Amino acid sequence: MGFLDNLESSLKGLESANEREDGAGLKDRREADRAARIALQPAVEQLRKSAFTDHLLRAAHQESFRIRARIVVVWVGDVLRLELPGKRLELRPGRNGVTAVSSYAGVPGEPEPVDFSSDAGEFLRAWLGKATG
Repeated sequence: MGFLDNLESSLKGLESANEREDGAGLKDRREADRAARIALQPAVEQLRKSAFTDHLLRAAHQESFRIRARIVVVWVGDVLRLELPGKRLELRPGRNGVTAVSSYAGVPGEPEPVDFSSDAGEFLRAWLGKATG
């Protein structure tokens, strides 16, 4: 019995050591996640509160009527997603500003920086033109 008790005690000791290490690693990961969110905050604020985004949402509503298909607009966390069947445009905040990533039939395209001083309607029509062309 002494061997089994010793083995059980050793296993419990290893488990508690792993739990302590995981706790420290978890704290480090939380701090890294927090630092990343703070670094992204300016781009997130720009995407959420800019006149460009407001005009883009209005243009998406108007273009839905023109093309007779619903452009679904969804906020997924800090990402703004516009979707048509088989087509998707995501505006993603990053450290260097907001980037637009288009995907067609599930194949993502190259990220492109978003110019918030440009016309949102033209930006949307350019995406729709790529999406249908």
